[in-house]
Amino acid sequence: MKAIRTKYYGPTATKPAHIKASDGDGNYVRLNHRLEFLAYAAQNSHPDHREAAENLCKKMNWTGKLVGGGYKDSMYWVFAT
Repeated sequence: MKAIRTKYYGPTATKPAHIKASDGDGNYVRLNHRLEFLAYAAQNSHPDHREAAENLCKKMNWTGKLVGGGYKDSMYWVFAT
């Protein structure tokens, strides 16, 4: 069973605001936000977190239906059977 964590990261001096999707093996992708002033609202946006998780699945050639849920400052995604 593979789990994916998505987490919002605010902008820094070198990186724009983004959502990072990662697995426990060090694989990851970043989904950059197009408009910085909307970044705060997007940190809790389920569709943005889903898109980041789906992008990681595409990168790793994983298939299946993702089911997600939030916990503290992150969302976690697993494949439904």
